[in-house]
Amino acid sequence: MYLRNSTKTQCMIIAGLLLNASAGMAFTYTDFSSTAGLNLVGAAAQNGNVLRLTPAAPGLMGSAWYTQQQHVSAGFTTSFSFRLTPTDSAPGADGISFNVQGVGINAIADEQGTTGGVSISLNTFQYGDEPSSDFVGIYRNGYGDNSGRLYTFDLSSTPIQMKDGNIHNVAITYNGSAFSMSIDSYSVFNNLAVSLSPGADANGNAYVGFGSRTGQYYENHDVLNWAFNAVPEPGPGALGACGLLVFLCERARRQRRFRAAPTGPQ
Repeated sequence: MYLRNSTKTQCMIIAGLLLNASAGMAFTYTDFSSTAGLNLVGAAAQNGNVLRLTPAAPGLMGSAWYTQQQHVSAGFTTSFSFRLTPTDSAPGADGISFNVQGVGINAIADEQGTTGGVSISLNTFQYGDEPSSDFVGIYRNGYGDNSGRLYTFDLSSTPIQMKDGNIHNVAITYNGSAFSMSIDSYSVFNNLAVSLSPGADANGNAYVGFGSRTGQYYENHDVLNWAFNAVPEPGPGALGACGLLVFLCERARRQRRFRAAPTGPQ
């Protein structure tokens, strides 16, 4: 009985260690009454309990980065709410981006992302061959010479009108090889294969955050909340705990078989 209970206790302890080892890094901003843990670049600033990437004024850029790298290559989920409010004097432009990048916490990103990163753009101004003034784009290394634009998804015929001044809710999932995204529960794309290169480093880590820009036209670009949860990479402690758990369980199994075996002449 002692051996059985002792082994059970040991297995429970190791299981707890495994749960702790797999907890991974996660953070949540229910609002931005505090911007602790963020580095704000350019025009980005706290505005009450909102993160305002750029105000409604011409020719501005702003970015906000979580200051600790996240392990992104194994997968992650992120969600945030945004509100884009044009003024009466100018049509809204240009939008915001969510970015996975390896440049650092002083990187500047616009609505199409940044060099050294992979970005999802929420774009509110039509320029050149872009599909509309209401589309989602996926970019590598920002816009550049057009070669960085991987995909576009026109929202103009959907219920999602991003610069209508209303609050919109975004959910993004990366499963280790592909992205899925919804806005206000409307599926924009699902299981779309995209590499995180060059955003993630050799260890699968990257900085995550937002970028925005205004030009001749402008709008307030506000992020109201943000949550991020990365799927962790098993470290040496987790792997060692797995091995120990297997060993203890196997030992317990053998002890049960030994005690159950007949001991006298048959």
